[in-house]
Amino acid sequence: ESDFGWLVEFEFTEAGGAVMGDYTEANIGEPLAIVLEGEVLSVPAIQARLDTAGVITGNFTEEEARTLAAQLQSQPLPFPLETASMTTIGAPE
Repeated sequence: ESDFGWLVEFEFTEAGGAVMGDYTEANIGEPLAIVLEGEVLSVPAIQARLDTAGVITGNFTEEEARTLAAQLQSQPLPFPLETASMTTIGAPE
């Protein structure tokens, strides 16, 4: 457990890191849905460029953090990087 509560650490393969590095750098501050078999597991905000590894923080209980870690680590999956939708909401002028 950290100062942020429970967290989940992850690593990318070299190929995954090459794709995710550019994507995460271009989208800092935006949400990134983690989807496995059509189910949204988590939607953390991108805090920095992620080339090799990262950490997912949130208001996780120990059980939620362990479940997410187990889901992410079940086996490396090839994944398409797809922007399903992006909405920018600004304050009224």
